[in-house]
Amino acid sequence: MTSAAAPRDNRVNGFFGSLRVVEIGSWIAAPCASALMADLGAQVIKIEPRQGDPGRRFVSSTGGGADRSPAFELFNRGKRSLVLDIAAADDRDRLMNLLSTSDVLITNMRAGTLERAGLDPAAVLELCPRLVYASITGLGLRGPERDRASYDVGAFWARSGLLHQLTAPGNPPPHPAGGYGDSVTALAAFSAVLVALLERERTGRGQLVESSLLQSGTWLCAGDLGVQAAFGRVNRASHRTESRTPLVNSYQTSDGRWLFLQGVESVRHFPGICAAIGREDLCKDERFGSAKSMRTHRRELIAILDEEFSRRPFAEWADRLDAAGVWWQVVASPEEVLRDRQLAVNDMLHDVAVGRPTPMVTSPFTLRGTRTRPVGPAPDLGTDSEALIREIDAVSGRQ
Repeated sequence: MTSAAAPRDNRVNGFFGSLRVVEIGSWIAAPCASALMADLGAQVIKIEPRQGDPGRRFVSSTGGGADRSPAFELFNRGKRSLVLDIAAADDRDRLMNLLSTSDVLITNMRAGTLERAGLDPAAVLELCPRLVYASITGLGLRGPERDRASYDVGAFWARSGLLHQLTAPGNPPPHPAGGYGDSVTALAAFSAVLVALLERERTGRGQLVESSLLQSGTWLCAGDLGVQAAFGRVNRASHRTESRTPLVNSYQTSDGRWLFLQGVESVRHFPGICAAIGREDLCKDERFGSAKSMRTHRRELIAILDEEFSRRPFAEWADRLDAAGVWWQVVASPEEVLRDRQLAVNDMLHDVAVGRPTPMVTSPFTLRGTRTRPVGPAPDLGTDSEALIREIDAVSGRQ
């Protein structure tokens, strides 16, 4: 693989220490995918316009008062920033020279924009046949809607069917949090890049790999879509008081906390739950003698469990459920997640500089027993431009 232009502080034993990745991206999906590669030691060069990635201004653009965006800092960790105007001939030539000595291009620009700049997959791969070109789009590279503007709240949540399946009948769709679909799609793109790099080791040639917000969303919804295709209908979300499986449901404790039971195998898990709440008599109740009968009498069982769980505080229920071998989890807030000892002991958080050291989530995998960690903070806009332009021009023979 191509030698990187600068040594890296590689904390994961140099998995990708010889890899050069160019990112032409904004917001989250493409930056997140390349950040995963930076964590593995790759040199990632982030191409930005004069005004910078709009993700830098996310907090202020949505009415917040902060100058820096934690999401930008997280998804652009360990990169170098190069400001180029890809519409200008000189800068476009520099970019093509950079791509000719790189291993991977990751972009989430729209197909039409890339074509107008001469950066569409066919044009780039013709000049750089060893390059792995990773395209991330909203709705895919083909079809009449390939250039439709798409954020993850639309293409991933709404268009894929996920939002419909999470909406109880008669209720309006919930407002989904942004960035979830971007992160899932980034992981899909990262996986595809790894496959293409492996194939390149065998053939010596790069290729185009594609992922989209729509494809990732439908993949997550694949089980429900399969049921719809096979049987012509599929169940959707319901209010918790109408849950078809009362032992897989949320319950509130006397101090306002929520816990989530995970009794998927109803008959197997019911005795433990009955023991924990001190209602062994329910095990002899004909209404709850089978999974089918629990489903039929779900309103009665949920009402009973609601009443019992409302009698004691969360901490007491935690002890009682564990003692009875019940499968359950806390419904944790973001504040609680950041304090979760289980994350800490598994090295799932690492400090990233956002004005001050701030705990953020690491890459979602472990290699050789070592969890990947950010190799450095996100770069200031254009901070590496001068040095990188000198390197590119030197390689191309430009003065």
